[in-house]
Amino acid sequence: MAKITHKGKEVDLIITNKTMMKFEMGGGSFQDFEKAPISQSIQFVCSALGLEGDPIEHADDFGSLNEIAESIKDALGESGFADETLGKTDG
Repeated sequence: MAKITHKGKEVDLIITNKTMMKFEMGGGSFQDFEKAPISQSIQFVCSALGLEGDPIEHADDFGSLNEIAESIKDALGESGFADETLGKTDG
């Protein structure tokens, strides 16, 4: 199971339909990850963990940005959303 460090503790990072909807309804977009990787990553993780309020208020509660990116990649792969969100195709 994908893990992420939040407030110094390792927690499960589980991606569900609710997570994806919350991320998109909050203005998040996987197409914007290349343009704004930090803000999109923090917003996504906040959605996944059910954190309310401005993602900026939670930004320093997580580990390194490299850890966040790896955790998101792992969680998306485990959830089955990776092909849809990362633009992979069959051909």
